[in-house]
Amino acid sequence: MKDTLSRIETLIESLASEDHSVCDNSCSELAAIGNDAVGPLIQALATDNDRIREMLSWILVEIGQPAVPSLISILGEGNVSQRISATEILGLIGNISAIGPLIISLKDENSDVRDGAAWALVRIGEPSIGPLIQSVNDKSSFVRHGAAWALAGIGDPAVEALINALSGATHAIQQILIDTLVEIKETSVQPLLDLLDNDDTEMRMLAADALGRIGSPLAIDHLISSLKDRDRIVRRKSVEALAKIGHPAFEQLFTILSDNDDEEIRDGITLVFGIAGRQVISMLVEKISTADADLRRRIVRTFGIIKAPASVPALLNALHDTDNSVRDLAAWALGEIEDRNAIEPLLALLGDPTMEARYSLAAWALGKLKAHDATGVITKFLKSPHPHVRWRAALTLGILRDRRAVGPLTAAIHDADPDVRKRIISSLGDIGDPAAVEPLTRLLTEDGADYWLLIKDTLTKIKSRRADSAKANYGDHYDT
Repeated sequence: MKDTLSRIETLIESLASEDHSVCDNSCSELAAIGNDAVGPLIQALATDNDRIREMLSWILVEIGQPAVPSLISILGEGNVSQRISATEILGLIGNISAIGPLIISLKDENSDVRDGAAWALVRIGEPSIGPLIQSVNDKSSFVRHGAAWALAGIGDPAVEALINALSGATHAIQQILIDTLVEIKETSVQPLLDLLDNDDTEMRMLAADALGRIGSPLAIDHLISSLKDRDRIVRRKSVEALAKIGHPAFEQLFTILSDNDDEEIRDGITLVFGIAGRQVISMLVEKISTADADLRRRIVRTFGIIKAPASVPALLNALHDTDNSVRDLAAWALGEIEDRNAIEPLLALLGDPTMEARYSLAAWALGKLKAHDATGVITKFLKSPHPHVRWRAALTLGILRDRRAVGPLTAAIHDADPDVRKRIISSLGDIGDPAAVEPLTRLLTEDGADYWLLIKDTLTKIKSRRADSAKANYGDHYDT
């Protein structure tokens, strides 16, 4: 025995030789010695020499099962180099008795040991699945995430267990399980599609979210059906999922939008396009010219939601659409995008007296665009026979905050429509010009009983704006 031990030590020392044939012969002889060599080999793993450590690991893998108990012991007792090597060797040997100790090593203080343990569990494969599923509930975040990583690495064989574990798990654990299914990707798709029909709302929500993250076109039809789910959050997750799947879904969704009469589905698809943003713009710009009026309305509305400058040319064309609602929505969308290229066409529309009842939203859009050149044209709308046009003109002038509007607004302060009158008062406050104080005060004493509080608030706002302006000009020397 003493001679054997001495021989083992000599052979281990010879692994440092630069002669490859010496190293190869020593490795083969140590592997042949077997169990008696395990202890010295494991002790030698403490070396910092990577080349020697790789040879020692190979020898221990060749020895196999007899080395497993000692390797398991070193997981909790050895130095970092020994623990890292032990995880690697145990993974290559693949003995199931190492599963529990390796799971414990997922919480090792050293990240390389934790990574090695997770990798080893992946190598052991299917026998690790059950213990790893249980470990997803561990108190240690290292263990939870290491277990999830290992399950993702095992891949397809772990899918069924991951799906089954979702039921009854806490939300935090469900999220880890779902993240793991997403990492596995394609094999997870069908079980997740089946979950979209689950009675549990949480299951359906998680499934829709995961399918969107995986991005498989196989999920498109099922997610479209889920746009009618009885739960609002599931519907929203289905919308988001379709947007994430992206271009493979868009053409199909547009066809459904064109041919389907189900308003829930159509509204859901419109939201998908809104969330998808710029990646869907080119397709919608191309489609709008051949779409029917309802579809054009939806496309234009989507442009306003996305706020993409690339849609401005199409929206400028839509200002001349034969459908009133399309034109109004086009003006609204241009205001939302705030592209100043829209100012001139919108001004041209406002200059056409035959259009005033239909283009009040164009005035609002110009207000959003801070188009002060529009003030003169917009003030004319305060005399429109249509109350909604007068109301929106007053609103727009308040948005523009152009002092040139104060005269026309105060002249219209006795408007016959109460809502228009309130809007004029509020807009005078938004502009904040002291020239409005006298007309507002006079209104307060004449027939302001119905608007007393609004007028008082407006006068206070104008006074505050005047004080702020004075402070800006005179600094701390200004005394209110």
